[in-house]
Amino acid sequence: MSRNSLAAIAVAPLRVLIGDAAVSFASGRGGVRRVVASDRTSQVLYGSGLHPNRLLHLDPGVIIECRSGDWFALDPAKVRVGHSGSGAREAIGELTALGLPDALAERIAHSTYSDVQFDASGAMQSHEDTYPRPLAFSVPEKIDGRWTVILSAESEDDLRRIQDWATYLDREPGWLPTWVSGARGATVLVDEKWAVRNGFTVDPPHPNQPISIAIQQGSLTLWIACPLPPDWTYLHPNGYEVLDTFGFALEHYRRLDAGPLWRRWITHKLDRNRALLVPTRS
Repeated sequence: MSRNSLAAIAVAPLRVLIGDAAVSFASGRGGVRRVVASDRTSQVLYGSGLHPNRLLHLDPGVIIECRSGDWFALDPAKVRVGHSGSGAREAIGELTALGLPDALAERIAHSTYSDVQFDASGAMQSHEDTYPRPLAFSVPEKIDGRWTVILSAESEDDLRRIQDWATYLDREPGWLPTWVSGARGATVLVDEKWAVRNGFTVDPPHPNQPISIAIQQGSLTLWIACPLPPDWTYLHPNGYEVLDTFGFALEHYRRLDAGPLWRRWITHKLDRNRALLVPTRS
């Protein structure tokens, strides 16, 4: 089982500890097995594989896994990494108190990303100091009870970021955090006014631009805003590219969109669909 696999989805918020309380908590649970630290909350989230419920309310810089499997966060009001200053000094002191060598604690404190694992004897087993996934990953927000990331599919750079997401979500189940594991579905929002009325919109710089596609996998939803479709088509070409990227095909609608303008106009007038559900991948 990989380091990002979880036997069950744990969602309880992490404990926030500092000083003697952190040392006592870790020593009572077998010591430190793993340290994940970053100056970006997104890297702590996706690097650790923990459920967003556990840490996004904290904006933590350093989280620690004990040998028992319990996690806790070092108090983010005092401990930060990735720069000099009091936060880094506090990080060094806290990490050395937990048993890390001075040089390693200093390296973690001054790095923008660290993922360090220790073997049963307490010796360092591995140390990643380069974030292994795209930095464009956004921190999800809670919308209608689901953890949601809003993306745009306007430009080539946008489409590359979406490809990064697909690459991440296509990882083997053993390497994918439990909260983003499971079957993948898609909703294509073909009626822009309906999408806006139902809250599927993005903020400026494109006010009230409707979401075109929603991808669901596990507890994660990706809301993707594409350019508005031209000339009575269902989706902008970028929308079809997004669907291809995530393994979906809407060949029937692609054929309709390739038809003559008069036929597209009639089809839209007759079609009462507001949203198309694509529950399984192609």
